[in-house]
Amino acid sequence: MDLHGRKALVTGAAGGIGRAIVNRLLTGGAEVVAADREIDDSSNGRSATHWIIGDLLDPTYADQLPINAAQELGGLDLVVNNAGVITRGSVTETSDADWSLSVGVNLEAPFRVCRAAIPMA
Repeated sequence: MDLHGRKALVTGAAGGIGRAIVNRLLTGGAEVVAADREIDDSSNGRSATHWIIGDLLDPTYADQLPINAAQELGGLDLVVNNAGVITRGSVTETSDADWSLSVGVNLEAPFRVCRAAIPMA
């Protein structure tokens, strides 16, 4: 896939799947902003064009992430909402904190990122 000249944002970029997505985009010729809570120390994880470190549970970070990525890259063509969490256990064992984490990262953050990115298209 030829992605030369494309500018991409990938959330959850420090993990295994996120790192693979970043590397595939780079191999295709895209410039990539990798977003995660911390930078992966492996050489594969550091291959992104730029890193924007932060917590998707922070509404301001999630709302501004596409805008900041576009500023770093000079535009934004692709968004990959890869970040995700899972908590295991029965409903009766699920804490409010587990619920908030799951909904925040898996539902609210992608909504916020898309809401900010779509007007830039």
